[in-house]
Amino acid sequence: METPPPFQESAHCDVCRCTFSTFRRRHHCRSCGRTLCHEHSSYHMALPQYGIYTDARVCYECFNKSSSRDAGVLIMRVLPGAFRVLRTPFQG
Repeated sequence: METPPPFQESAHCDVCRCTFSTFRRRHHCRSCGRTLCHEHSSYHMALPQYGIYTDARVCYECFNKSSSRDAGVLIMRVLPGAFRVLRTPFQG
């Protein structure tokens, strides 16, 4: 099992450069350690390579890297009803 990267400490979001305050909280991507605002860390996924088997906060880049690798699994997690709808006979 790998060790998760250390969290970067920054006064600004690594993506949009907004400043953190009492009302704009700092978050960290559990996969890469980047410092992000809520808007840029709103994805969640398990990180079994770090021993994290429940959904953890991740950035878009880490989510996208994983989704391109495991597209089918993530689609089922994000859109659990999508395949059920596709398998339902057409009613019209």
